[in-house]
Amino acid sequence: MDDLNFTPLGNKLLIKIKMTEKMSEGGIIIPTERLTKTADVIKVGPDVNDIVEGDTVMLEQLEGAEVKLNGESYHIIIEENVVGVY
Repeated sequence: MDDLNFTPLGNKLLIKIKMTEKMSEGGIIIPTERLTKTADVIKVGPDVNDIVEGDTVMLEQLEGAEVKLNGESYHIIIEENVVGVY
Protein backbone atom coordinates (compact mmCIF):
# COMPACT_ATOMS: atom_id res chain seq x y z
CA MET A 1 0.00 0.00 0.00
CA ASP A 2 2.85 2.36 -0.69
CA ASP A 3 0.54 4.37 -2.95
CA LEU A 4 -1.33 5.70 0.11
CA ASN A 5 -0.15 9.19 0.92
CA PHE A 6 -0.89 8.82 4.63
CA THR A 7 1.25 8.17 7.71
CA PRO A 8 -0.25 7.59 11.16
CA LEU A 9 1.25 9.61 14.00
CA GLY A 10 2.49 8.39 17.37
CA ASN A 11 1.24 4.96 18.43
CA LYS A 12 -1.47 4.78 15.76
CA LEU A 13 -2.00 2.09 13.11
CA LEU A 14 -3.76 2.32 9.76
CA ILE A 15 -5.61 -0.98 9.33
CA LYS A 16 -7.92 -2.64 6.84
CA ILE A 17 -10.60 -4.77 8.46
CA LYS A 18 -10.72 -8.33 7.14
CA MET A 19 -14.15 -8.86 5.70
CA THR A 20 -15.76 -12.20 6.38
CA GLU A 21 -19.17 -13.47 5.45
CA LYS A 22 -21.70 -15.48 7.38
CA MET A 23 -24.53 -17.31 5.65
CA SER A 24 -27.96 -17.32 7.28
CA GLU A 25 -30.08 -20.46 7.41
CA GLY A 26 -32.10 -19.03 4.51
CA GLY A 27 -28.97 -18.67 2.36
CA ILE A 28 -28.52 -14.91 2.74
CA ILE A 29 -24.88 -13.80 2.96
CA ILE A 30 -24.31 -11.40 5.85
CA PRO A 31 -21.08 -9.34 5.94
CA THR A 32 -19.59 -9.48 9.42
CA GLU A 33 -17.29 -6.45 9.44
CA ARG A 34 -18.39 -5.42 12.91
CA LEU A 35 -18.19 -8.97 14.26
CA THR A 36 -14.68 -9.69 13.07
CA LYS A 37 -11.75 -8.61 15.15
CA THR A 38 -9.06 -9.29 12.57
CA ALA A 39 -7.31 -6.68 10.43
CA ASP A 40 -4.34 -6.20 8.13
CA VAL A 41 -1.84 -3.53 9.17
CA ILE A 42 -1.29 -1.12 6.29
CA LYS A 43 0.88 1.58 7.93
CA VAL A 44 2.31 2.14 11.43
CA GLY A 45 3.15 5.29 13.33
CA PRO A 46 6.71 6.01 14.54
CA ASP A 47 5.96 5.08 18.17
CA VAL A 48 4.52 1.62 17.42
CA ASN A 49 6.81 -1.02 18.93
CA ASP A 50 5.78 -4.61 18.21
CA ILE A 51 3.74 -4.38 15.01
CA VAL A 52 4.97 -3.87 11.46
CA GLU A 53 3.30 -3.15 8.13
CA GLY A 54 1.88 -6.33 6.64
CA ASP A 55 1.06 -7.98 9.98
CA THR A 56 -2.39 -9.43 10.58
CA VAL A 57 -3.62 -8.47 14.03
CA MET A 58 -6.40 -9.44 16.41
CA LEU A 59 -8.18 -6.47 17.96
CA GLU A 60 -9.58 -6.17 21.44
CA GLN A 61 -12.31 -3.94 20.06
CA LEU A 62 -12.88 -1.97 16.89
CA GLU A 63 -12.48 1.63 17.99
CA GLY A 64 -10.99 4.58 16.24
CA ALA A 65 -11.59 6.70 13.20
CA GLU A 66 -12.80 5.32 9.90
CA VAL A 67 -11.19 7.00 6.90
CA LYS A 68 -11.51 6.74 3.12
CA LEU A 69 -8.25 6.72 1.19
CA ASN A 70 -8.16 6.13 -2.57
CA GLY A 71 -11.82 5.14 -2.39
CA GLU A 72 -11.29 2.36 0.20
CA SER A 73 -12.28 2.21 3.88
CA TYR A 74 -9.60 1.96 6.56
CA HIS A 75 -9.51 2.48 10.33
CA ILE A 76 -7.00 4.32 12.49
CA ILE A 77 -6.57 2.68 15.89
CA ILE A 78 -4.12 2.89 18.77
CA GLU A 79 -1.59 0.12 19.32
CA GLU A 80 -3.09 -0.78 22.70
CA ASN A 81 -6.26 -2.10 20.99
CA VAL A 82 -4.21 -4.92 19.43
CA VAL A 83 -4.15 -8.11 21.53
CA GLY A 84 -2.01 -10.25 19.24
CA VAL A 85 -0.29 -10.71 15.90
CA TYR A 86 -0.83 -13.71 13.61
